[in-house]
Amino acid sequence: MVEYQAGRRGRDAGFTLVEIVVAIVLVGILSTVVVVGVSTIVDSGSAASCTASQDAARTAAVAYLTSNADQPNGFDDLVDAGLLELAEGVDADPSGRMLVGDGWGLRINIRGDAPSFTCTTAAPPPGFVAGPAGHYYRFVPATVSWAQAVELAAGHTAGEERGYLATITSQVEHDAMLAMIGDVHSAWLGGTDSAVEGQWRWATGPEAGRQFSNGATPVGGSFVRWATGEPNNNGNQDCLHLWRPSGYRWDDVQCVYGQTSGYIIEIGG
Repeated sequence: MVEYQAGRRGRDAGFTLVEIVVAIVLVGILSTVVVVGVSTIVDSGSAASCTASQDAARTAAVAYLTSNADQPNGFDDLVDAGLLELAEGVDADPSGRMLVGDGWGLRINIRGDAPSFTCTTAAPPPGFVAGPAGHYYRFVPATVSWAQAVELAAGHTAGEERGYLATITSQVEHDAMLAMIGDVHSAWLGGTDSAVEGQWRWATGPEAGRQFSNGATPVGGSFVRWATGEPNNNGNQDCLHLWRPSGYRWDDVQCVYGQTSGYIIEIGG
């Protein structure tokens, strides 16, 4: 096994673009593991500290994907595999998906085909937890309409990031939402086909406007988890919720549905 050891640098300095490219090339040609030096995940300092940590974690994730043909579920996987070392004073939150230093945080997003990383100076707001997408989530119990849930979700912030009614784009995120809501009857999500019947789109968050389903058929490889026979537009049902009677799959319902138990807020882009 050939190792690429990052050189030791000053606290606010990270990998250069050249070094990142070299690490990726080594992994791609030699199937090696990149070992990131402890000095690259720094414990405190300016925004550059978080950027240095972001570069180091990204390089380690590339190595992990190439060497192990598997995607990490969080920073713990990278550390346990010997691909990432953390400086004293850097800790992972209970979810393992966020590193916290002095004045900064680094979130891992495992929702896509490969991990991405986001630097932030904002800790999760009270009541929110970090999820598999590296975003913050919170279930709010409330009997409100879908439109009210959209408005209420947008009233929550973490630093400069604003909340939105949650979107679900992977099985791991879907499972995390189910664990969060527990035994409630149902919870609003940010999907609707109110513009064109049958064309289900996310109306909130970074996915806003993206069609994910044509009827029950996924669009463009999108993740969907419709209950059997849904969506059925039984009585002009244009809004999306998680529904316990279906085994916590997705259901279309009237947007003023009076039995919805609450809504899920998501923060993160």
